Amino acid sequence: MKNKLLEKIKTVAITGVGLIGGSIGLAIKAVEGVRCKVTGIGRNKNKLIKAKKLGAIDDYTTDFKEGVKEADLVIIATPVGTIASIIEKILPHLKPGAIITDVGSVKAPIVSAIESFLSHSPFPTHHLPVFIGGHPLAGSEKSGIDYARADLFRGAICFLTPTKKTPLKVTETIQKFWELLGAKVLILSPQIHDCLLARSSHLPHLLAAGLVNLIAQNKNKYSSQVLGPSFRDLTRIASSEPQIWTDISFSNRKEIITALG
Repeated sequence: MKNKLLEKIKTVAITGVGLIGGSIGLAIKAVEGVRCKVTGIGRNKNKLIKAKKLGAIDDYTTDFKEGVKEADLVIIATPVGTIASIIEKILPHLKPGAIITDVGSVKAPIVSAIESFLSHSPFPTHHLPVFIGGHPLAGSEKSGIDYARADLFRGAICFLTPTKKTPLKVTETIQKFWELLGAKVLILSPQIHDCLLARSSHLPHLLAAGLVNLIAQNKNKYSSQVLGPSFRDLTRIASSEPQIWTDISFSNRKEIITALG
């Protein structure tokens, strides 16, 4: 890459090439002077083929172990409930010094689980990859590679959640990576991140879904005819992928319950 800090990142592996993962790939390719190979990893070959046709990735594989073995940077862009298990699965196949990050909107349980995996690894510390939690505050109620955009992160906040175990150099590298993609980086602890997002994002999504269900369960034939602009504005996000928000709500249930008082 043209940016000197990222000269050592020659191969990026993205697990989960949907809206966010695909947009990361497109954004990398949009960086002037980029010389970085992007590999897409996933279970659905047709989606991976589409991602390659759209220019989000250079190649792809459905073999997770094969996909990450040469990667300098691995980005996990899958639903929150799968992130820790995927990282546990690929850890033995990563090269020493590789950096792993994710894009999940819940951080504390993921960071805790992955640091536990790393601390119990049979490999010497200097042979281990390094993990830093990430969360770009970008996206929409739509999902999938068809909606991926190179400018999705431009001007968006991207949270990084390093801990005492995260080397400063790794934090700086991933911060500048996201800045190259156009994001504004905000560094928080995993716990503070989850506390803030429960109130600013997770709870509003639950409330929107609740309002939609309230109307759907109302048997009055006029219910759907009296929905004004305010209802549509409040409930637009309720059309987001249900499974994604089930995972998020469950993973951050403690902070969501606390936010409810």
